[in-house]
Amino acid sequence: MKNPPMSSPPRRSACAAQSRAAELARLRQLSVQERIKTALTIGTRFTWLKPMPADIVELLVRNPETNLDEMRAVCARYGMDGLEELIAESRNVSRLAGD
Repeated sequence: MKNPPMSSPPRRSACAAQSRAAELARLRQLSVQERIKTALTIGTRFTWLKPMPADIVELLVRNPETNLDEMRAVCARYGMDGLEELIAESRNVSRLAGD
């Protein structure tokens, strides 16, 4: 049995597209700290989703002006361990990228 040719991207309903656009707009307005808090608490809202450490590393790399003390406080409130290692990793990634 042959696979049909991939001629077009998957279709999305208008409702799904509007929901996606609204969520992206909402996320763009969040500060880095708010994004991290959202990622850390997503497990309580969606137990089947867990934030990945790579997400936090990427946030740090893309936002070098992040207030690390505030971030540490947020992570401590939500019981996230390993932040210092993620901060070090983000610095290594930035250094390798030449930032």
